[in-house]
This record gives sequence, structure tokens and C-alpha cells, in this order.
Amino acid sequence: MVINGSTSWDGNVAENLGESYLDGQIVDFFIGSPKSLYDCARKSAENNPDKIFLIDETDARYTFLQTFSDATRYAYFLKKTFGIQKGDRIGLLLDTSYTSLAMILAINALGAISVMLPTKYKINEIALLVEKTIPKLIIHGDRFSQLSDLKILDLKLFKISNDLTDPTDGTYGENPSCFETNLEDPAIIIFTSGTTSQAKGVILKNYNVIHAIVSYARVLGFSGKDSSILCTPMYYVTGLIAIFGLLLFLGGTIYIHSKFNAVRVLETVRRREITFLHGSPTVFYLLLNEQGSFPALPSLKKIICGSSNLPKDRITDIHRWLPKVDIRTVYGLTETSSPGTIMPHNTATSSLIGSSGKPIPGFSVKIVDNAGNTLEQNQHGEILVKGTNVFNHYYGVDDSPLINGWFPTGDIGYINSLNYLFIVDRKKNMINRGGEKIWSYDVENELCTIPGIIDAAVVAIPNEKYGEVPVAAVVQSPENKWTESEIIHHLKTRLANFQIPERILFLQEIPQTANFKQDKKKIVNLFLSREKEE
Repeated sequence: MVINGSTSWDGNVAENLGESYLDGQIVDFFIGSPKSLYDCARKSAENNPDKIFLIDETDARYTFLQTFSDATRYAYFLKKTFGIQKGDRIGLLLDTSYTSLAMILAINALGAISVMLPTKYKINEIALLVEKTIPKLIIHGDRFSQLSDLKILDLKLFKISNDLTDPTDGTYGENPSCFETNLEDPAIIIFTSGTTSQAKGVILKNYNVIHAIVSYARVLGFSGKDSSILCTPMYYVTGLIAIFGLLLFLGGTIYIHSKFNAVRVLETVRRREITFLHGSPTVFYLLLNEQGSFPALPSLKKIICGSSNLPKDRITDIHRWLPKVDIRTVYGLTETSSPGTIMPHNTATSSLIGSSGKPIPGFSVKIVDNAGNTLEQNQHGEILVKGTNVFNHYYGVDDSPLINGWFPTGDIGYINSLNYLFIVDRKKNMINRGGEKIWSYDVENELCTIPGIIDAAVVAIPNEKYGEVPVAAVVQSPENKWTESEIIHHLKTRLANFQIPERILFLQEIPQTANFKQDKKKIVNLFLSREKEE
């Protein structure tokens, strides 16, 4: 079966949704939407010129009009100084700041493409991504002066010092009408997670980005009265699209934190009366650890959680802490411009807790078997998606990864009788123990029901008899100290024997990737290194 997001929502969410011809295909798109992020800035500047859009770490405040004006000046500067034209790729290697955000808008105004280079990477890793995309110019911060050592032909560099308010060092007053953006123009290249040699550059076009933003606004019921904290890296879709792009479109307010700190985030929520937070499960684990110092956050209305598995017991913990907050789970990918499915109501109080919700308007989902046959309700298989916010190509790869318009996500899930999507696991994380399939999410969720276990990750390690077997890394609270045998004994009352982890590794924290996902490769290596030591 196929579930279609365009028919899954009431009239308010799907209002103005109509067929549009984009990129040689007919898609459902919100008619009358802005054409790009730069166009969002233009419209917000026209509607709310003096409203504060962004407040940075120094408490400097920037209105919508100033943001749009600076983006326009920066665009003219890039055009005149470096000859940047439509279609050029511009590498951005900047920490999150007002200037870096205005530069993204400037590049978008020119019809050029922002190549989002991860600032957490080392210079040799960044070099691999630069070689993949060959940008015409890299705009970088003070920490990356070593870029000048890269031997890449015709590569231009422009450094923005951290304390420099105006990176152009001059006055540029180009008429904004000179910068007309197009829905079909490529806007951003964002790299998928993984090692730098395997990371793929996802090309997102303006209409992909805008449709994702408008869908978030409609489904979650946000408005210009909303505010949030941007404390996730801008080189991932959550920060760039689901927070920055969304509040730029809405006319809301953003508070910038260049680095995530749980106490500081909660202090900002309380002091600035923030209305929503969007982050990964790891972000909310860390916030939960500080709940004793923040028993109430009356301004907070919504929590949106995506990126990876959030166990039911952690959802319940958040609800117990903040009972008036609406918790929404999201399933999405870089390839879907962030959102794919969104829970339409509070998942913490729903009988469908654990679901990732329904497809956003203009987005469809189906489940297939290994032969590509579409499966029926409640049958487990690979999740395939298609829609307006789904990309078409990876940069530098000629063949589209889409199969008749459908993108194979590599995730395993099922659709229930109410047309809600449930994620079971990543296909690559499925454990095959002697022919019996084990979904790591199932075991992780069960581990997290044990009082005192804060976090858990289940991975496979090689085994001579079964091919591979499950093992688990867990994090316990200081006051609860389960032993390995006690945990295994408990699980035997809850899971089939083949699902029980063969070993338990106790850690202070679960290793994370740069975008706050569990680093399962590193966890496997921890187990293998322990085996060698023994």
C-alpha cells in the first residue's frame, strides 16, 4: 500500500496545495509560496521590517529588514569581488553566526549553491569534500586558515574573522530586484553522515527546501509568534531548514548558540520564553539530565524530535517533566530536505506512541520487500519515499538514485491500519543471528524501560557459530548500577532468546556522530577492541 500525504491532512494544512510543474514533473506544491530562502527574507522584511529576527551570543539583535539588506549587500559583494554567478558552488566553512546565515541568503540570491562544509571535521577530511564538489570559492572562519595549503586549482578563499561584523569591508547598495531566484535552481549541497570518503552531497533545490519549510509550518501550526534556539550545526538540514528557514519564513525569532550546552539552552528557554525546540534524541537526553534545575518551562509549547530513534520511555520521561508540552516525532532525511512524516498530535499521550506519524502534504510513503514488491499493512520492509521535498541527485553522480521516482531510504518500517508509519531500524543496522532478524531499535527500546538505564545502543559483532550476534552498550544513572547478568536476566522476561545481547558494555556516554546520532561503527570497534584485550 501507498500512503499519500496530500490526502492525509485536513483543509487547513493542505490549503493552497496544488499541482505544479517543476523539474519536468507534476508535484503537489503550496501555491503562492516564496521562491527561495532569499525570497523568504524579502517577504519577512516587507511584512515585519523592524521586528527582531535574530539574537546572537553577544546579545546583538538583527531585524528582518537588516537581515535582508545585509544579504543583498553580501550578494553584490560576492558578485563584484569574486565573479560569483548563477550555478557556482560556494563552500561555507563557518560557525553558526548572523554573518554565516546572511551569507547563505546572499549565495541563494545569486542563484549560486551553498556547499555546507562541516566545521567539526579536520582539515584533511574537509579537503576530501572540497575535492568532491570543487567550489569556486570557500568562505571560511579563522580556524580554517590551513585551507590555503590545499593544492586545488583555481580555488579562491575568503576569510571572515569572528569579530568582523561586516565581512565586505565596504558599502554595496545593489537593488534587490537584480537578484531574482527560481524555484528550480539548486540551492544547497548538504553531505550525508558517514565517513568523508563515503559521504554523498545531496543537492536540494529551492522548491525542495521551501516545500519542506511550509509543510513544517502548516502541520505543526507555527506562526510568527514562535521562537526557537539554533544550537545545531548549519551543515545539517535540521538547523538550516527546520529552524532557520522555518522562522525566516514565519517571521519568528531565533536565538543563536554556536555550540550546544544543555543548561544554557534551558536557561534561554526560560529567560527568553522560547516556544519550541527541535533536535535529535541525544539533545533531549541531555536536556532531561538537567530537569531538576528547570522543573517548569511555561513558555515551551512544542518539542520536535527526529534524526533517530527516541524510545517510548524517554518520550514518557519528557512528558512527565513537561506535561503541557506537545511532543511531535518526525521521520526525515537529508534527501527529504528534513521532514518526511510528522506525528499529527502529541505522541506522549497517543495510543500510537512510537510512530513517526503521517506523510507531510506532497509526500508519499510505501513499504517494499527485497524484490521491490509493495507490501500491505503491518508488513515489515524497506521504506521508499517520493514527493516535492525529495531530492533528485547526489552531486557528481550521473545516475539518479530514484527508482521510478521513489527513493529507497535504507530504513525498515511498516504502515499500520491507520496509515501511520513506524520505523523499525536502519537496514544496515539489522542483525542477522543465524537467519533470525533482530531490529536494534526493539532491543534498545526494551533496555530503556529498565529503571536507571538512560541510553542504549545495540550493534552486531561477528560470531563463528551464528555469523553475528547482538551486543549492547548502555549508560546508567549514577544511583542505579545493574550488572551485565542482571540486565540479561531481565531481558529474558521481555524478549525472545535470540534477541538478547550476548554482552553488555557500560559506558559514560554513547559515542555520537557529528550530528548527534549514535556512532554504531565506533561502538562495534569498542567491543572488538575489548575482545582483543581479553
